[in-house]
Amino acid sequence: MLARLVAVPWVLLAVLAWSQLAGGTLLFGGPRRGPLAAGNQQNGPCDIAELAGTPCVAAHSVTRRLWKRYGGPLFQLTRVSDSTTQDIGFLPTGVVNQSEINTFCSGTTCTFSLIYDQMHTAGNGNNLPQATGTNQAPLSYTTFSNGKTLPIVATVPGVYYRNRNATVGIPTGNASITEYEVINTFQWSYCCGSYGDMENPVRDTATGSMFALGLVGGEGNATIGTGSGPWPGVDWENGVWSYGQTPNTILLNFLAKYNLSTNTWALKADAGLNGTLALLNSSAPPATPAFQGGISLGEGGDGTNATTGFHEGIIIAGATSDATDNTVAANVATFYNSFGTPSEPAQILVTDLGNFNNSSSPASLHPASATPSGALIIAFGFDVSLSAGTTGAITDTQGNTYNLVATVNRSGIGNFSLFYCWNCHALSTSDSITYTDANAVALYLDAAYATGVLSSSDPLDSAATNSGTFSGNSPSVTSGAPAASGDLFVGLIAGDASIAATYSPGWLVPFSYAPNTSPNNIVGGTTRNPATGTLTYAPSGGSPGGGEQIIAAFKHQ
Repeated sequence: MLARLVAVPWVLLAVLAWSQLAGGTLLFGGPRRGPLAAGNQQNGPCDIAELAGTPCVAAHSVTRRLWKRYGGPLFQLTRVSDSTTQDIGFLPTGVVNQSEINTFCSGTTCTFSLIYDQMHTAGNGNNLPQATGTNQAPLSYTTFSNGKTLPIVATVPGVYYRNRNATVGIPTGNASITEYEVINTFQWSYCCGSYGDMENPVRDTATGSMFALGLVGGEGNATIGTGSGPWPGVDWENGVWSYGQTPNTILLNFLAKYNLSTNTWALKADAGLNGTLALLNSSAPPATPAFQGGISLGEGGDGTNATTGFHEGIIIAGATSDATDNTVAANVATFYNSFGTPSEPAQILVTDLGNFNNSSSPASLHPASATPSGALIIAFGFDVSLSAGTTGAITDTQGNTYNLVATVNRSGIGNFSLFYCWNCHALSTSDSITYTDANAVALYLDAAYATGVLSSSDPLDSAATNSGTFSGNSPSVTSGAPAASGDLFVGLIAGDASIAATYSPGWLVPFSYAPNTSPNNIVGGTTRNPATGTLTYAPSGGSPGGGEQIIAAFKHQ
């Protein structure tokens, strides 16, 4: 850099030096691709790490500049209408240039085609590309209380960004490493770490071959935290070591590091971005690290789906100090909190209200927990009846109206129906919900509620249905497409064979009912849609020959 400044007048040189040291503002404009970015020079996470002697080797963000000497774009968008691409930069403050996005994407939709690495200004560095349009994440946002928004890379199964064999400086072998990422918790992975150091090439090469962060819940976890999941953790391959409480906040910052000299690794988290990291784990690694230096976002080391809602993340080729971790966490919190309180999209946690079956009509239950005023109540019933096509009704003691969304009829088995009550009156545990069908031989009822459904009206819900006989794989249902992102999707299955659980990445399983008589199982799952595409509900398990009925619907937010 000094070579470039030899001919610069001493006054300007002094201004440049002051700006670098004190976080001042350069006198000339706009971001550019080069070793020194113009504009506001406040320290970012990678400046903090560099000053501490543990510099970043990769930095990715769709919200801001993470290293003040970076002058290139943050990411590239592809416009769906004509497949044109556009680099998106940042303002002099370092914040993503939203006006560039608005201008480029006006009248159409956009997808993320490339996320730039901010630590390498020459060549491709550790960029994360996705050239195939069908594997690109749609442009999505976290909305804040002041009305401002910040982009999210919200991946769904099959959407990922990959750089496995052309990376620069990413730790390999048994080497120290530190990573953090900031995510929106509405989107999470059922099994795998979704951002960090991964195998080269895409494959499973045993425990210890990767170190990737992920918000995960479900099968494949080597350890799990408390609560119903998901939990922050690290995928070391063949298992995610996850700890702590299920986050109940929209934004989450979590950091993990492995220190070769002490042979220990640690996991820390800041749920809600308060600026303070809580230590969730400190222990020896599950296997001797044998990192391979690849990077991916939205997939596990062997290419397994690993859905996420990504804002920013970094990789450091070394173990940071606790003091550095705390300073970075404070920097992260200061930036995101400057936008206000995040409001959308939020992970809607659906609470089970209980279930009941009866040998004749009606079937009635008392809610296991009180529901607040304005909640969305989801109720579904199965009536064992030889007369396909009959549908019962659901009522409650507070006079709420339950609308029928869909029914799946199977002759000789019965009828499976989904109902909802929108903007309901509150229910106490002494109230009751009742399912009535005069033609039924036996009735089964289950219900759950969700808060945070933000519709100011009662729009029509869309539903898709399927039924079939289990013979290796359960029948699945692909939903309709909502008009807006953030919709709450509901998937339900009833069957006269044993159904183990739902196994669709990102689907929560808030209710599961297994009476002793047919149907053997009723299982329900929910998730939030990151954009406006369809989602598939595909349960797993079941005995060969068993019949199954499936419903997938969404409630507009």
